[in-house]
Amino acid sequence: WRTHYNEVRPHSSLQYQTPADFRRASERSSTTGAVNL
Repeated sequence: WRTHYNEVRPHSSLQYQTPADFRRASERSSTTGAVNL
């Protein structure tokens, strides 16, 4: 059930994205403008 909940089931709090999709989108957006100090 955890796999289904975290990878398949859309969540309204994530604008109906799956948590896995939300994480991937977040990782992409955070790495595009990242600056290493």
